[in-house]
Amino acid sequence: MSRFDLYEYSINDIITIMKKLPFHSEIDDSKNIYFTYQDDNSKECENIRNDWKIPNNLHQCTSFENLINIMKWYKNAFNFSRNSANNGIEKLMENSNYEILYEKIKNGEIAFTDYFETLFFLYVLLSLGYKARFVKCMTTGFSRRCIFLIEIYINEYEKWVVADIRNNDIYLNEKGIPLNLVEIRISLTNEYPIAVLNNSIKLNKDIFNSLIPHLFSFEFLLDNRIDIFCSKRIKYGILSPKVFCGTDKMIINNTECKKYEFIFSSNPLIFYTNPFIRTEIVNT
Repeated sequence: MSRFDLYEYSINDIITIMKKLPFHSEIDDSKNIYFTYQDDNSKECENIRNDWKIPNNLHQCTSFENLINIMKWYKNAFNFSRNSANNGIEKLMENSNYEILYEKIKNGEIAFTDYFETLFFLYVLLSLGYKARFVKCMTTGFSRRCIFLIEIYINEYEKWVVADIRNNDIYLNEKGIPLNLVEIRISLTNEYPIAVLNNSIKLNKDIFNSLIPHLFSFEFLLDNRIDIFCSKRIKYGILSPKVFCGTDKMIINNTECKKYEFIFSSNPLIFYTNPFIRTEIVNT
């Protein structure tokens, strides 16, 4: 096994490594990283609400309390099988629109993996008016292992919070305020208490053990809208410790006729400060 595979290390050792690989908010980084979000008045969002029979009462406000209600509804409504003969084919299915994916998952043709569960949850949140963004959380720069989470901007807290729809949970500080990914990382390295809404101690331990190794780098989808992965150009902003920060690049996949753009930074302020200055609502 590679010495860079964090799964070989204990949770305490991983946190120790994390302390040595901080982000750098003091870096003067003038990179233009702009997030866009689907307008919930768009036809695409209306279709999502109708096709998935999302209750009208969930479309009344974008509060934190409503987010909790949406998560509960979603886990009940999207209770699909995670087993399939075609497990692990996310890349092959990325070019399919949500209608095709939904039918194949509902019929058991493909597994309802964490990737699809998180992607569909993004679509639900966008259709209900939330500013939500898809995040791939990664281990060190030498591993392909990752998990997928959603961050949502909550007006009443004036901040981003992370929703772990895989485990139907949200992470809180000792005052009960929901945390975002960088705040979770800071809390762990400073030994601040973290709580979760789920009350099962054993499950909480399992959740943290699966989360912590993936808090080294965050790959944010910059254009968050319905069926974005069917687009010909997909842009990512990557927040990573300086040692893992690569050079901004464009990758062209001639087979898929797609362009993938990656913008790197080790400054979390670019991703978390003044979100509406860097935000555009799109109606396609």
